[in-house]
Amino acid sequence: MARTRIPWTAVLLATLLLAGSVGWAQDGPGVIQVVAIDTHGKTPEYIAALKPLLERIQVLGPETKYKIYEATFAGERTGTVYVTVEFPSLAYMATTNTKTGADEEYARLLAAVAATGRTILSNSILQDRTN
Repeated sequence: MARTRIPWTAVLLATLLLAGSVGWAQDGPGVIQVVAIDTHGKTPEYIAALKPLLERIQVLGPETKYKIYEATFAGERTGTVYVTVEFPSLAYMATTNTKTGADEEYARLLAAVAATGRTILSNSILQDRTN
């Protein structure tokens, strides 16, 4: 079965439009972006290329936090790398994404990550509903 891939920018745009209509984008709850990656067995190389990119995101959006996880007990998903980037609000995420989109250093680092040959399996934006 063929998988349809939706660009993350389209998802972000749709989320922002929805957020604006319900009024929680400005000071709303935190959001987290979760990206699942197949490194094709090159996890150490992928993480080595990824860390500078995540550090650049923190320079451009100082309130962001990131973590890198590897599925170790996950059936068919064992070995999958999950990258999370946490933002204090959807508005902050949008502002940070605008900055990364205009940043030449970020583009260079992103190209280095892409050169590892990784495959993005999913890219989700989750809103905190704890409170």
